[in-house]
Amino acid sequence: MYDFVDKEVAKLDLPQRRVRHELFGQMKHPEKLEGYPKGVGNGPFKMTVVIRDDKRVVDCRADETLLVALERAGIAAPNRCRSGECGFCHSRLASGNVYIPPNLDKRRGADLKFGYVHPCCSFPCGDVEINVKVK
Repeated sequence: MYDFVDKEVAKLDLPQRRVRHELFGQMKHPEKLEGYPKGVGNGPFKMTVVIRDDKRVVDCRADETLLVALERAGIAAPNRCRSGECGFCHSRLASGNVYIPPNLDKRRGADLKFGYVHPCCSFPCGDVEINVKVK
């Protein structure tokens, strides 16, 4: 259904922030989506996590979001919608690259300008470092 609706909504030329999708659990197989970088592999990669004065290194994989990797490591990162819509989990990407599916990239202009990502919908493409903002 979304394939059809997305094509019709595109004709309306609405800003992406005005288009919402209902998600049914965590996205799987990001490598099958448009724009996914070639040759990423599945990892494991290292994610350096900075929360205030605490710095930890955890394992992450290309087929899981940064948020899932944080939770698997026992780090309670802020989150709400788990689909990139609300921006509550935004964290600064200090280094590395992530893939954000185009239909889930709901970052505000300031987030884009200052290098913030939403860990709930960002997939690592290699080793990354993020600064998690604690609310």
